[in-house]
Amino acid sequence: MNLGAQHACAPALLFLHADTLLPEGAVDQITHALIHHTWGRFDIALSGRSRWLPVVSWMMNQRSRLTGIATGDQGMFVNTASFKAVGAFPNSR
Repeated sequence: MNLGAQHACAPALLFLHADTLLPEGAVDQITHALIHHTWGRFDIALSGRSRWLPVVSWMMNQRSRLTGIATGDQGMFVNTASFKAVGAFPNSR
C-alpha cells in the first residue's frame, strides 16, 4: 500500500480490499468528507448466507466509530499530504 501511495499523484488516496465494493456515489462522499476531515472510511456491510454477518458488520462499524480503527474491507481514504506527513503505514516487516 505504501508503494502505491508513494507513486500516486492524486490529492486523496483510497485503500480497500480487492473484493470490496464501494457504495454508489463514493467519489463524491470521499471528496465531501475530506473537506472537513483528514481521513475517513465507509461502513461495512458483509454479505453471505450466515445470519451472523449483519451482527459482525454492526460490531465492526461500531468499533470504527468508537476507536477510529478501520480496515481495508471498509475502504479507508485519506488526504495524500496528510498520509505522507505521518510517514505512511508502518512497515510490516
